[in-house]
Amino acid sequence: PMSRRVAPAIAVVAASMRIGDGVTYDARACAAALRESGFEAELYCDWAASTPEARAWARDYRELGRATPQPDVVIYEYSTASPITRFLRDQRLPTLLRYQNLTPAHYFHTFAPDLAREMERAREELAAFADVALGGICPSRFNGQELQTLGVRSVAVVSNFCRLRAPVP
Repeated sequence: PMSRRVAPAIAVVAASMRIGDGVTYDARACAAALRESGFEAELYCDWAASTPEARAWARDYRELGRATPQPDVVIYEYSTASPITRFLRDQRLPTLLRYQNLTPAHYFHTFAPDLAREMERAREELAAFADVALGGICPSRFNGQELQTLGVRSVAVVSNFCRLRAPVP
């Protein structure tokens, strides 16, 4: 009997989505490129941290816990501390980090101490997630080294990962 091949399902997740935001652009481009390449790809974000337009582009991340079937892998566009990080850990979904970098907190200490604390918290959260991440995809060696320093074991440098166009299988 002939079995029908089912495309792997991938969830692309971003902490928040906003018009004109680079992470939003990358997440949307990534999901589109994956679909064009023959994968099933859904986009998720935290609606509470996003602008209303995001509801047209992505599902709220909490729906990911109820998705059936569960995705084969999650690509998490890590950009800031978010309840999504704990959610992904609790759901035990296989997660690959896409990481561009967090601005070091010391750049903000003198003029934006709240932002400095947020950057510190985001870095701590990322380090705590490193042990459950499958690995990381970064646009540069600098970002890859930062992920490895934070404890992510396997890191690949792929400069335009979300803009790659692979032939449809």
